[in-house]
Amino acid sequence: MQTMLKALRLRQLIHTASRKYESFGIRCPACRVFMYGPGKDAPQPTALGNEECRRRYRDRIGRKLFNRVTEARKKGATRIVIDGVTVWQKGIGFFRPSASPGEMKGPFMGNVRMDIEQLQKLTGRKTRSAQARWFKAHFGVDVPCDQIGPIMTEKTYQDLLAKQCGLYSGPMAQPQTRRPAVRTR
Repeated sequence: MQTMLKALRLRQLIHTASRKYESFGIRCPACRVFMYGPGKDAPQPTALGNEECRRRYRDRIGRKLFNRVTEARKKGATRIVIDGVTVWQKGIGFFRPSASPGEMKGPFMGNVRMDIEQLQKLTGRKTRSAQARWFKAHFGVDVPCDQIGPIMTEKTYQDLLAKQCGLYSGPMAQPQTRRPAVRTR
């Protein structure tokens, strides 16, 4: 991809119109926004400092929650659970809720990702690949994984259980019919 962009820039078919920061990390470079045609490249922006990155992170998480977690960490906490929901865990950081604003419950969203201990207790497996295989074997779904493990929320798990029992009335309520295996010679 970089080779193609470089070739297009050398032929003056594109140029860097602007640069903007997409993430909150200090080490992430500013993304280039290209525009068709010849032109002068936008200058490289100054790097975000540690304080600016911290401020953006606090604003994204929420100042009240961030301060509460900071105080608990100073006292030696390794895991912080509020209203039965894990909001922070040592070595992982904040759990990002993935629910829409309409599903919010109090200051936290109800559709929060399961943490490592919940997944281990549920599946009886320790490694993330084994946990993903467990979901495939029991529910027939391929669960996406990241460095923490399978990305599974409590609500999604409850929906999978309801669908398996025939109680789910959501958009994917009709079970897929099993087709016989076709043998090739």
